[in-house]
Amino acid sequence: MISVFEKLTVKQIILFSEIIRTSTLLDIEFIQTKYLRDAPNFEETISFLLDLRLIEISNAKIIPLSTYRQFLIKLSQRVNRHIIIRDFFVNRLLASPIYRDYAIEFLARFHFIDGKLEFAPNSIHKTDYSGLRNFLMELGFIKLDATRFVYVIVEPQLLNPLEYFLVGRMSPEAFQHMQEKNNDVGKAAELAVLEYEKKRLHRFPDLVEKIEHIAVKAVNAGYDIRSYEEVNLVVPKERLIEVKAVSQWDFLFHWTRNEIEKAKDSKDRYYLYLVPSMEVNRFDINSMKIIQNPFNSILGNQSVWTFEYERIICFLNQN
Repeated sequence: MISVFEKLTVKQIILFSEIIRTSTLLDIEFIQTKYLRDAPNFEETISFLLDLRLIEISNAKIIPLSTYRQFLIKLSQRVNRHIIIRDFFVNRLLASPIYRDYAIEFLARFHFIDGKLEFAPNSIHKTDYSGLRNFLMELGFIKLDATRFVYVIVEPQLLNPLEYFLVGRMSPEAFQHMQEKNNDVGKAAELAVLEYEKKRLHRFPDLVEKIEHIAVKAVNAGYDIRSYEEVNLVVPKERLIEVKAVSQWDFLFHWTRNEIEKAKDSKDRYYLYLVPSMEVNRFDINSMKIIQNPFNSILGNQSVWTFEYERIICFLNQN
């Protein structure tokens, strides 16, 4: 695992990706020949992408899988390329059964100091994690503060704070700080959806006036925004919207029991708006997924959605 990162660079991965994106012939020998004209370590690069489950090799051909194809499409648009590349590979690395534990072992050495996640390595750490560190630096996920020789995580919102908390590397105060940052992102996503709804209903100004930001009034309502369908009725049909700021790659979100019950009761009136987060307070509204009746559409559709149950709820039985 460590040796892979010693011979792996982001530049190599992007070169490989551009060759795959622009080639109609995906024979592995052909791709290898094109790749080796401009970069070394073809085997390490392709092995890494295989480990991340982005490609398959069948009958001497390279087959890009669904998530990787989505990445290649976004890469072709040449907008915010550095953000797209950084977010995609950090996300895949932390989701990989092969690399996740090693990456978390490294990242768990960062501590909150003055509101930043920092790590001052000793000589052993410099050797143990040098390849991974350099890879994450090239991605722009961490940077070196040369004045104090500490590494700083640039975009901590890409991490799951619970992972730090479980390995004992994050104080309760720091955990709360990160949760507050995540809450800020969620509120910003709600405001973005409010604007989206006003534009969607712009032909019905009376309905625009009725749109409510429920989350600021009732935190346990089970949804964030009350909007309406695009019909001009005397009694307009409600659209109850729960907003989730999500990763643009896997649309991961956390759904509370209260929200699930509200979705179940409200049926077709209930919507999930999954808003891809690009950076803090920046969202890809054009790629937003709007899901009506998510109780059936998501919980009843396990061929499309994957569920993980991580939380253990404990209470004292005093009877």
